[in-house]
Amino acid sequence: MSKIVYGVFDTPAQADQALERIGRGPKSGDATAVSYDHEPSGEELSLAATRTVRWTLAAMAVVGFLGATAMSILAPLKMGVEFGLADFFFVWGGGTVFGMVAGAVSGMAEPLQELERPMALARAGKALVLVDDGDDATVDKLREQGAVVANAA
Repeated sequence: MSKIVYGVFDTPAQADQALERIGRGPKSGDATAVSYDHEPSGEELSLAATRTVRWTLAAMAVVGFLGATAMSILAPLKMGVEFGLADFFFVWGGGTVFGMVAGAVSGMAEPLQELERPMALARAGKALVLVDDGDDATVDKLREQGAVVANAA
């Protein structure tokens, strides 16, 4: 199964060299593996390394349902309009789209919780490597190349 894999190295040169040795560096044409010589901001991270998907799904469900429920209560009371089941699902769909946008924006710059420790090490001067579509074998390869910490998020 594909997942985010991280490795922390003592120097940026070690991080770049490790990516090249495992065949995942920029010179190999692989844009899904990146090394950072600083703590990356949320805008620098790939979507897979942020909470975007989690926030999007939660906001879609909550905003869609609450919007449809509010309209089903308020429409008959305030506007004198009948509000049937089809209308409920139509408004739920509209609220879901709004929630999708709001959730995506709110989670975009927030790193996954599992990446907090390696990002703290990057803040302390270590080099961080993130591989978007890694697996357990990638973790092992990063460890073989001298990663101080390597794991999957």
